[in-house]
Amino acid sequence: MSALTLVELQPLPGQRIEPRDGLTLGRADCDVTIHHPQVSRRHATLRVSDARLEIEDLGSRNGTFVNDQRLDAPLELAEGDLVKIGETLWRVEAAAAADPATPAEAGPPGPRGDVPPPPAPSVVHPTPPIPKIATPVFVEAATRRRRASAARRLEATVISYAVVAATAAGVVIYLAAR
Repeated sequence: MSALTLVELQPLPGQRIEPRDGLTLGRADCDVTIHHPQVSRRHATLRVSDARLEIEDLGSRNGTFVNDQRLDAPLELAEGDLVKIGETLWRVEAAAAADPATPAEAGPPGPRGDVPPPPAPSVVHPTPPIPKIATPVFVEAATRRRRASAARRLEATVISYAVVAATAAGVVIYLAAR
């Protein structure tokens, strides 16, 4: 377990991700699912060793950003860093120390009779909302940016003209053969 945790700032403020080694983030087939069109199926991974937390982009098309910088290699995260994937933004914080359970809260003994079973694994924990902070520049720029229309893409234009030309040639040949 890492000494750091990720606390979501947007779109769902307060959600927490408790990092573990090999935790994947992405749109599908991942430990943490992010529903956004700018997020790749397997977008990034977290690595935990000792008290260190590292993030690596898995070759995503739109990138993983830490403090407004796009990752091109694995990066060790520090407390206060801002991590952005798609439109989801997290702040890296120190993990809260787990409260030791009192004997009354410990539950029934485990299979050997002396050790209680471990708690069910959980990745995302809801917490109270975090106060609104100033939106980083890269988030504002991403929301203003638009994609070019298909009509402006060279490949689509060339293919469209080729289809029209082939259709016209076919019509001329058909009419000439009559």
